[in-house]
Amino acid sequence: MIGKKEILSLLTEKKIPYEKYDHIPVFTVAEADQVAMPEYMTDSKNLLLRDKKTDRYYLVIMEAHKPLDLKTLKVLLGAKTLSFASPEDLMKYLGLIPGAVSPFGILNDAEHKVLVIFDEALRGALHFGAHPNENDCTLLLAVSDIDRLLTEFGSRVTYLAL
Repeated sequence: MIGKKEILSLLTEKKIPYEKYDHIPVFTVAEADQVAMPEYMTDSKNLLLRDKKTDRYYLVIMEAHKPLDLKTLKVLLGAKTLSFASPEDLMKYLGLIPGAVSPFGILNDAEHKVLVIFDEALRGALHFGAHPNENDCTLLLAVSDIDRLLTEFGSRVTYLAL
């Protein structure tokens, strides 16, 4: 599984600039709000969702405090049903535990089973905060760099107005 050390090495190898902030482990947005981070950071939440009817998985990435309307998302995706994936699915497909979900988890999705969906509002974010697959650290980097990295890996990345 690709963890923090491998992600930091990969970003350096690909010459992707980032800022690194170590902190106590955080498992929720509320806990993350208690950690001192730069005010210019675009904080995020990352949700692994599943359409049980089609067995499709979606990693939805959006601003941390923005509510997600599952009914609207279901229509946008053409999904039959949407629910949160189980911790077992999270480990199976992204190699992550609840509270450490990150766009970088896609690097553990060797089968490319999970579609990455960024909220359109994040497209131009330059200081996007994401865990490097471990929740005791936050990296700040451009969404465009994450998009490029995941696309080079072979993952499908899309943007939707959530």
